[in-house]
Amino acid sequence: MTPATENPWAFFDRLYCISLRDRTDRRERARIEFSHMGIEMRVEFVLVDKDHNDPCRGIFASHLLCMKKAIDAGARQWVVFEDDVVFHRYDPHILKDAVTHLSNGSTWTLLFFGCLIKGSSKTGNPRVKRIRYQALAHAYAVNRAFGEKILSQPWCGVPYDTMLRELSDDYLGTTPFFAFQSNAKTDNEACLGLDRFRRCFGGLGLIQLMNEFFHAHRLWVILGHLAVLTGLGVCIW
Repeated sequence: MTPATENPWAFFDRLYCISLRDRTDRRERARIEFSHMGIEMRVEFVLVDKDHNDPCRGIFASHLLCMKKAIDAGARQWVVFEDDVVFHRYDPHILKDAVTHLSNGSTWTLLFFGCLIKGSSKTGNPRVKRIRYQALAHAYAVNRAFGEKILSQPWCGVPYDTMLRELSDDYLGTTPFFAFQSNAKTDNEACLGLDRFRRCFGGLGLIQLMNEFFHAHRLWVILGHLAVLTGLGVCIW
């Protein structure tokens, strides 16, 4: 495959979407999203049962199940979605440039199509940034070697995205991010309070957009705030 000329999703050997077995409503919405992206026929839904005793453990296990399925299938690189994913700002040229970057001998572990970050830096490719990962795992690509490393991680009582944050600091993200979590109510009872708080402020989609904007324009945001504070100080004085 030549990433610059073919469907960029063809770079990935498998595409998975995690979904609770009884959430047919979410799968229908996800199918619509995937249809808009032209990948509906390629996405395999990985159906899991809810872990009522520990939802975070269930989420952790479901992502590791995707790793196992991909490795057993002989995949070299694959994509994992969660069924509340929605797409915004997607341009196939973004993904084409990103997979070209990955296929040109670049060493990579995970490529996020959307997440929360603590910082970012340039890679030399304007469509790919190096990120300091913070949270969320609703849409990302995995390199086989790193997928094997993820699969070897035991459950230690921490959420999946916390484990990812501690496992490596060498992750990539598309520029811009184009995958977001919908504003639907979470299925994770352990996060109901946090989920209500997030949705009061526009939901994770808006929070992710603001997070990305801040880290892309951190200096100007800080200078703007300083200018406002200085102006207020002058007016008060």
